[in-house]
Amino acid sequence: MLVSRRNVALGAAALAGAALSPVSPFAAPRRLALEDVLRGRLAGEGVFTDPRDGSSHAVTVSIRGVWNARAATLAMTREIASADGRTERRAWRFRRVRAGLYRVTGDDVVGEAWARESGGIVRVTCLARTPTPAGPSWTVRVDDRLTLLSAGEATAETALSWRYFEVGRLSLSLRRAA
Repeated sequence: MLVSRRNVALGAAALAGAALSPVSPFAAPRRLALEDVLRGRLAGEGVFTDPRDGSSHAVTVSIRGVWNARAATLAMTREIASADGRTERRAWRFRRVRAGLYRVTGDDVVGEAWARESGGIVRVTCLARTPTPAGPSWTVRVDDRLTLLSAGEATAETALSWRYFEVGRLSLSLRRAA
């Protein structure tokens, strides 16, 4: 039984990851603090690609992040819409343990997950539950990379795998919403 591409795409957009545009190796690395980048409202669009058959479809994402300085926690909700009309809403919490390290919890996160910042890039690797058309959910591995391009723009790329087989790639461009 295979994981539905649409459900994998919707699940992946939740964690939005790797860079669409390469960052120059000669550029000075920027610190990327999740509480700065994901606080407030962001909008994004991108493409989900199924590497098995090369098919792809457009996705849009709306993110709202609220930083609680006292608890050192970023509460993030995201609404994801697929080109086929499907929508999904998920909630995540990023608790800062120290500069550049966050503990990640969410309604679909399985077990312990961590976000690590280094050189202007945040990486998240975790297991997440993704619903299937048949009803039960599948657990997929999510490898994300979020790269800050400027004060109001970031890119993300996510690779999804199920039982060691790549089942999807999601590339997003994120910007501060008006």
